[in-house]
Amino acid sequence: MTRKNSTLTAMGFYHANGLVPAFQQAIQFAGEGGRIATMEDVARLRLNTNPGDTPWETYYTTMTGEYFGHSKAGNRIIIVAHGVGPMQGLDGVLAAYSFEFRDKSRNHRGGRITVQQFLDLEAGKYGDVHVIDFEQLFKLFEYPFMGCLRASEALKHPLLMARLGAVAEDLIAHHAKWAKKYHEEKGHGTIDDPFIVTPGAASNCSYGWPDIKDHSLVVSPFLDRNGLPLAHLVSTGSLSNVHHQDSRVPCMMNDVACHEWWNGVRLLAIKAESKLDSSHPGINANRTILRHWTDLMIEVEQPSSPSGFFALMMVGKDRMFTQYLKAGACMDTCEPEFLVTEARRVPGPKTFTTTIGGYHGFFKYDIKEVERIAPQGANAYYLPGEVEIVWEGGNPEYHVTPIEFYRVDIDNTKRVMRAADLANNFELIMRLVETENAA
Repeated sequence: MTRKNSTLTAMGFYHANGLVPAFQQAIQFAGEGGRIATMEDVARLRLNTNPGDTPWETYYTTMTGEYFGHSKAGNRIIIVAHGVGPMQGLDGVLAAYSFEFRDKSRNHRGGRITVQQFLDLEAGKYGDVHVIDFEQLFKLFEYPFMGCLRASEALKHPLLMARLGAVAEDLIAHHAKWAKKYHEEKGHGTIDDPFIVTPGAASNCSYGWPDIKDHSLVVSPFLDRNGLPLAHLVSTGSLSNVHHQDSRVPCMMNDVACHEWWNGVRLLAIKAESKLDSSHPGINANRTILRHWTDLMIEVEQPSSPSGFFALMMVGKDRMFTQYLKAGACMDTCEPEFLVTEARRVPGPKTFTTTIGGYHGFFKYDIKEVERIAPQGANAYYLPGEVEIVWEGGNPEYHVTPIEFYRVDIDNTKRVMRAADLANNFELIMRLVETENAA
């Protein structure tokens, strides 16, 4: 398949299997001379766009590395490096985070680099970096890695400024301008110095905290226990309405923190010619299939007579599909497989009840449970309404949901591509994205 030159110059890449496939697709999109965005790139993109645009409404993991360790002089420092350093490529990222994901005991936290790599970073051998004195950070802020910052406070937070890079001051002013407008439109009055950002760290691998009893600085045991400097990528969240104790009204905020290995990943790929004034959010494979199912039908080589008991789903307002079958007592796949060519309603029970196994927020059941209550002649069912939780003695005991039974005929000569297959097909993803972009 030959793909025409894309009109897109920046696009987000998410993959359910994490950083590696997302990185591989992102770097393929970026092409020669392109790159995967640093936090400074994301800051520039947000500076050139406005809240409501994709860059503000999307979270990103970036290729900015943040490192915590001991300086050559023995002081504790944080180093922020935009696109340079031990974690500048996929191999370096995996080498650092392997400290955690290869640990079978599950006791290791965070990424790690060697002491020599850290000292080389400090010395500028990888390129320009930002060096922040750890103890000085706590002299400026009692809790520098938590809480919400006003615009004026953000300008005084050296680590946040380093994370945002060269456009930090301009971005903070831009964000503050829109936050003021937001408060005015919501009837909150004039707020000259709005809360706009939360600077975070790694939630399971903190750098340190002040001791409540004697106000001394407690340094993270993760640093000294293993003797290796901590290493994380920097990530940022989308805008959200945040309530907190220092504000009586919700605030238009986002966060800038550290990426942990188990976090979801969305990388921003940037082509060489990008002006960083717009970006595509990337695709959600499941939603894309629902929009483009007609383009994603696959011929079945040896169709067999339809058999079994089918869970049904609606695609759009008027198309009914069977779902890909699930195995055992689990959640529905919610992935369309065969197009239903005819559906005849079969009178039967109007509700389906199942005991709750595990967390009550997940609706899990075995199709065999539905078959046991199905009326004669039915070979499929549809769940048209909301799932209700039935509590007994303060405990969630049952899920109850409306149900409809059908006798269906299906076109089993073609099936819809599965979401996992689409997510791994870069060329097809780009063809669909460009079709939508040109519409």
